This record gives sequence, C-alpha cells and structure tokens, in this order.
Amino acid sequence: SLNILSIFIAALAHDLDHDGYNNAFHTATESELAICYNGVSILENNSAAQLFRILKKEGCNILARLSKAEASKMRSRLIDMILDTDAKNHFMLCSRFKHGLEMKQLSRGLLSSVLLHLADVSNPTRPWPIAQKWAYVVQAEFFRQGDDEKELNLTRSPFMDRDDENLPSMQGAFIDAIVMPVFKLLSDFLPKVDEECIKSLQINRATWNMLEKKGIVTSRDITAFLE
Repeated sequence: SLNILSIFIAALAHDLDHDGYNNAFHTATESELAICYNGVSILENNSAAQLFRILKKEGCNILARLSKAEASKMRSRLIDMILDTDAKNHFMLCSRFKHGLEMKQLSRGLLSSVLLHLADVSNPTRPWPIAQKWAYVVQAEFFRQGDDEKELNLTRSPFMDRDDENLPSMQGAFIDAIVMPVFKLLSDFLPKVDEECIKSLQINRATWNMLEKKGIVTSRDITAFLE
C-alpha cells in the first residue's frame, strides 16, 4: 500500500545529506543550512529536500505512476515523517501518539511517523554486539562535533567532549529518557514489542549499567573488558 511505501521511502531518505553535526551546531555556527531553513528542523528539512531533488532526476521518480492527488498526499506524508524524526519533536510526537491511543483515533500518518521515529532510535534494542558497535560509531561522530565546538569556543554539547568520555552514561541516558519510554508506549499498541524489542533493550541497559558501575567507561576499555 501507499502507507507502507511511504514508510520505506522516508526510512531511506530521513538522513540524506546528513553531515554528522546536529541541528544545534548548525544553529550556533549560523551555517548555510541553518540560514536556508531558518533554524527549523534544519537537517530534516534538508533531507526531505534532497529526497525530492533525487525524485526529479530522470529515471529516478519511483512515484511517477501515482495520480496527481496520490503524489501530493505522498509528498506531504514523506515530509511529515522526515520532520518528525527531529529529536526536538520527540516528546510532542509521543504525546500525540498517546492521545491517539487513549481516544482510539490513531491516524495512519501519525502511526507512520511513530514507527519511523522508533526505527531511528532503535539501536539500543538490537542484540548487544550490534548495539555496542553502533554506540561506538555514534560516539565518534559526537566527538567530532565536540572537537569543532572546542575549536570554535562554543559550549561543549553533552557527551561530545572526548576528554570526558563515558559511553555507558551516554547510552544509559539515551535509553532511559528516549528509547525505553517510547518503546513501552508502542507496546501498548503492539504487544509483541515487549518480546521483540524491550527484552533486549533491558539487557543492554543492564550491561551499560554494569560497565559504568565498574568504572569501565571508554570504548577502548569496554572492548578490552568484553573480549
């Protein structure tokens, strides 16, 4: 269906042209992207724009067979889903989803946005070797931004200072504040989420907690300890 197709396309496109810096950095540095999108969901707006630039290229428009009305609806749906992956929209999105569940008036568009957002933050729900690997990758990206913040004399963003590395704390905060609550919310709608996602999330959270309690907080020390 068009709903499923829209989710797949948005999943492929939601980080198009992402440069490894967050929206706050773009705003603080008054980057060209920040100016272009007026500081509003900068990276997400850019990714959506890149998607539609690609679709306009010859031989690339996979939506060409849609009617004009279907194409217009698809465009709106894709933009909404991609913009809803902005971390600043997390709590509002969760609130809208919870309200929809309580009122039993959950639109397909809102459900699509929630599912894409959950996929976007789902790394801690994966088996430990995968979750650990990508936590390292995310931290490396954070440190790159932190290095630039230091060079530009900007306030260092949380968990982006390589001189104050604490990967278990970073992952624990992410799981507790963002990932666990939203996956538990989804489990109210899709009970299988408990078995498929939340169990592994709880195991990974316990592992990060164990590492932090033991004072094993750098990626190098974690790798050495777990080998």
